[in-house]
Amino acid sequence: MESNRIKFSVNSMNGFSLLSYGFSTLFSAKKDKCKNYKQNYAQLFNMKTYVPLYMVTIFILFASNSPCFSNPTVKNKNGIEMAVWMATSELQHSRRIWQADHDLKGRPTWDYTNGLVAFSFIDLWKRTGQDKYFNYAKNYADRNIDEEGKIDGYKKETFNLDNVNSGKILFDLYKKTDDEQYKKAIFNLMEQLKEQPRTSEGGFWHKKVYPEQMWLDGIYMAAPFYAQFAKEFSHPELFDDVIDQFLLINKHTFDPKTGLNYHGWDESKRQIWADPLTGHSPNFWGRSMGWYAMALVDVLDFIPESHPGYPKILRILEQVAVSIKKYQDQESDLWYQVLDQSHREGNYLEASVSSMFVYTLLKAVRLKYIGKEYIDVAEKGYQAIKNHFVRENEDGTISLTSICKVAGLSSTRDGSFEYYISEPVVDDDPKGTGPFILASIEMSLTDQIALKTVGLDNWYNYELNRETGEVYHYIWEDETWSGFSQLGDEFVKNGARLKTISSKPDNENLKKLNVYIIVDPDTTSENPNPNYILADEVKLISRWVKKGGALVLMANNGSNCEFTHFNRLAETFGFHFNPVTLNPVDNNNWNMGAETNLADHPIFKEVDKVFIKEAASITLSNRDVKEVLMDTNNVMIAETRFGKGYVLAVGDPWLYNEYFDHNRLPCEFENSKAAKNLCEYLLKQVKNNN
Repeated sequence: MESNRIKFSVNSMNGFSLLSYGFSTLFSAKKDKCKNYKQNYAQLFNMKTYVPLYMVTIFILFASNSPCFSNPTVKNKNGIEMAVWMATSELQHSRRIWQADHDLKGRPTWDYTNGLVAFSFIDLWKRTGQDKYFNYAKNYADRNIDEEGKIDGYKKETFNLDNVNSGKILFDLYKKTDDEQYKKAIFNLMEQLKEQPRTSEGGFWHKKVYPEQMWLDGIYMAAPFYAQFAKEFSHPELFDDVIDQFLLINKHTFDPKTGLNYHGWDESKRQIWADPLTGHSPNFWGRSMGWYAMALVDVLDFIPESHPGYPKILRILEQVAVSIKKYQDQESDLWYQVLDQSHREGNYLEASVSSMFVYTLLKAVRLKYIGKEYIDVAEKGYQAIKNHFVRENEDGTISLTSICKVAGLSSTRDGSFEYYISEPVVDDDPKGTGPFILASIEMSLTDQIALKTVGLDNWYNYELNRETGEVYHYIWEDETWSGFSQLGDEFVKNGARLKTISSKPDNENLKKLNVYIIVDPDTTSENPNPNYILADEVKLISRWVKKGGALVLMANNGSNCEFTHFNRLAETFGFHFNPVTLNPVDNNNWNMGAETNLADHPIFKEVDKVFIKEAASITLSNRDVKEVLMDTNNVMIAETRFGKGYVLAVGDPWLYNEYFDHNRLPCEFENSKAAKNLCEYLLKQVKNNN
């Protein structure tokens, strides 16, 4: 990975540029707490250059009183505010993504660093809904990809895994725009992975010019893209290979004494940096472990939990989390350039690895991959990043400082401690700013830390698409108009984890849920062998609610829902769905489904008009049940508390993709805003169950 670089040495600097360099990195060091100042002093007094005495004196006087940045404005901003501030600063510093990496000299290049920043902007767009972040990433892709999906400057025959990383943004661009050029580019990159040279055991070479070598960096560059392709384009057979990449790199780089992974491994054992017995490199470089950690937590977004390799990835992630916690510096709450040698002169606290580790831990805890004991590690680390590494500039922007510009392994880069600390330290390198934005976004989700799981039934509602034979209709995975993928995205934005309940509910799967949604149970016309809600399941679900769960029951109009058994569950809570059809809509006569007489309720906060059509009405049989939405004299939505839990009943699936946003609905309808409110409201009704 990090191999293309501009030659730069502090030994070649003149006195004035050296002093400037010293000041630029000094701010990330605080006496007794921030140890980077040691490196700056060491570099200053070991230069093969003339430095005027008065300049040295100024430097020392300034350094002796130099705190960490610890700007109160920075300190008091929350995660999403910091993500937006850093992204806005990037937009101001670099009008185009490719201008952010100074090594690329402002050329629009298909490069992993650009892809990393674009990926962070796509994530920020998902969290904020602000199109300027999406467009920043899209502009990068459009500048490099033509209508046929050909990527400018990309050469498959180099078999460089770095080139695959930028491909991750193309999935979201394709989903959003339906533009075939992005899909074609995805398949072009997949052609590389199909032909990628491999070790004898099947591990990807890092690059063709680095034969027989696997690097931790390369796992991040390729594996998440590879896994997402397998999921999005229905190639489950590829998951085995994705998982094998992690198992192989871990087999050859993991050190049981430290719990860390070496940067690289050479199967031939011929490289100057390779141990002659094991083939691994000699040290534990921070950012290489950061790449590896992010790869683990990101790839789990796509690998099915049912896959036999899924627990193996979880075990490696737990292994990495243990080492992240172990090597967090106890004085600064940050991590060192060379992770296990904090005591050595010249080692320094480094911003990119610190950001990567914080991101990994926060996301892994949020998604329940690891225990909540790591939250404290991550939160302390994030605050320390803001205090030590974030500088507010005179123009109102911020910069991330103390980033190792580049490092790698080659005939001139021996992987020694001395090598890793000799590489330039810079500000605002994409390898730091991208992970910082991602970490900040994750930090913004700790209010829920979440660890709230929203389960969507796929047992009582189990329909197969007659054309494709695939499960569809009111499920998270369905991205067509009939699916709930956009509602799922809203839950995720609020820090929740999504889960599909594809088996009969039991104590084991219910105890993992905070919110359980049952939608439109099957009739025999939809499923010849429907799974009816039986008496024992009614008792089980009601006990779960009584203990503190939130249950959402969504019916449908008279001809499209199985009411008899569904009502046995609903009546437990004081509801009864009536098999009628409210708000029938002819063609695109949207106002036939309009509801404007909205209650003063959190679901309809700042909402003036919603669309809900062909719904069942609800009869209330308990005085504790309250109407939420009325259409004339008919109840369409109602709610109740039940024990420690909460139940919401809706006469229609309502918020499926077709009527979620304005791809189909006229702009005056605010279903998406109501959905956002609903997700926030439901998650507030429940406590974490772990």
